[in-house]
Amino acid sequence: LKDVLPASKLVAEDLGIITDDVNSLRAHIGAPGMVVLQFAFGGGGNGNTHLPHNYEVNSVVYTGTHDNETTLGWYRGQPEEVKKYVSQYLDDGAGSLTKTKPLEEKDATRRLMGLAMQCASRTAIVPAQDLLL
Repeated sequence: LKDVLPASKLVAEDLGIITDDVNSLRAHIGAPGMVVLQFAFGGGGNGNTHLPHNYEVNSVVYTGTHDNETTLGWYRGQPEEVKKYVSQYLDDGAGSLTKTKPLEEKDATRRLMGLAMQCASRTAIVPAQDLLL
């Protein structure tokens, strides 16, 4: 692939169920994988690959994708427990979920975009619809 397209920059859409073979191929060609913040808070505990503390440098983080709701729309649709988890995570895990208050909706998109920009991923992509809200 690199012989045919040496200057190309590829991103492997490695969402869903990914096998070891897929991970090996991605690593072999040096393509970054994808992580999506909207997938980070829906389960899987601290091992969820979409949680920022699990990101590899050679990855691209998205707040959401063209297939998802805007970040604000996603946040609005989350149950209270998930909203508290997002807030707690953004505050470095400080405090218990029972004492944590959800983010104000007006702050959710900005805070999650900031998280994407500050994480270990080499590249962060924010869909235009998140920037326009």
